[in-house]
Amino acid sequence: MSELKNSRGSNSAHVRRFNECVVLHLLREREKASKADLARATHLTNAAIGGIIRALDKDGLIQEVGRIRDGSRGQPATLLKLAATGAYGLGIHITPGRADVGLIDFAGSLISSNTTELHTFSAEETAEFLSRQISALLKDYRAALSSRIAGIGLSYEGLQKTGNDSLQDFLDQLCQALHDRTGYRTLLEEDRIATARAEAYFGKIHSDFAHIFVGDCLSGTFLVGDDLLRRAGGSPADLMHLPSFSGALPAPRPNTAPQAMSSPGQVPNSSTTLSGNQLPAQPQPAHRDDWPETCARAMAQPLSALMDMLNLQTVLVNGTGTRPQMDRFVRTLSTSLTPQSNFSAPRKDIRLGYLGENAALTAAAALPLLERYAPRSALLTEQSRTTAG
Repeated sequence: MSELKNSRGSNSAHVRRFNECVVLHLLREREKASKADLARATHLTNAAIGGIIRALDKDGLIQEVGRIRDGSRGQPATLLKLAATGAYGLGIHITPGRADVGLIDFAGSLISSNTTELHTFSAEETAEFLSRQISALLKDYRAALSSRIAGIGLSYEGLQKTGNDSLQDFLDQLCQALHDRTGYRTLLEEDRIATARAEAYFGKIHSDFAHIFVGDCLSGTFLVGDDLLRRAGGSPADLMHLPSFSGALPAPRPNTAPQAMSSPGQVPNSSTTLSGNQLPAQPQPAHRDDWPETCARAMAQPLSALMDMLNLQTVLVNGTGTRPQMDRFVRTLSTSLTPQSNFSAPRKDIRLGYLGENAALTAAAALPLLERYAPRSALLTEQSRTTAG
């Protein structure tokens, strides 16, 4: 995509970039394809596809994987696939008292990560701390990877932000400060939304689906028509923070940030500060060993109703629990969604997501790859969801 750098003002450049992203998306879905396959799938001419392939190859985003004969005369067709080393994404997932930092490649594999405690800092201090974690993560790769890193994705638990304008201010300042220190574009998203988007991007499901994220709360997001189902105002329409679930989940660690913000009158150095000590007293639910089963049974009825309304048959589950806990959740949800009386109703396909145990971190790191390489309609008008950069 390097040839677009000097022609960003023209409509043809926008269309060319979008078509490049479409080709990358097809290769991600199909794993490998020939030039002729791509031309048929995109309805572009052989000349147009040839130019796109040359540009993507020059940028190191695709590679040849062999040749195949299709039964016609002439030379065997060259098969292409994505180059895992073609691009990388940095991710930061923030939870109370903890920050996970990771690096994924273009195939979505988490190739390096670290976890550290995150105490109460201002946005500037937090950015400085996290930038050091990023430098430590990249110290063995920086020379080779720096030019191929698409940016930083920052995700956070959505429950922290609910009704908290000060936290939004902090997160916005943190994104800007990270961009200033690292030079990388920084994007912000709730972990449940980031995970659903990454599942659609990296996963193997090529149809509409419901996505369940299991964390300190449960949320259900719906992917319809290759995009999140949204309310009229643009926010995701989903099952979110259902109160019947919170008492069955482990209690979050108290007073360890980031959970709430100081009041505007206490903002030092023009930067919002996190402070666990200033949190209002909140009841902490007791831990229950059977929370996966309790949550799955409680979610089954509203989830089933929405899936029937949207004509969805597949449910993907990700979260922050351990693999055994997630397996228990999936088994119970599958049993609860199985029709008991209507034998003609299709059985729902409930499975763990493609992203695995590090779903939240992988999804955060996927945000800059999605922004830069996914075939979004916004590319045609150069609209952007970036928070910084």
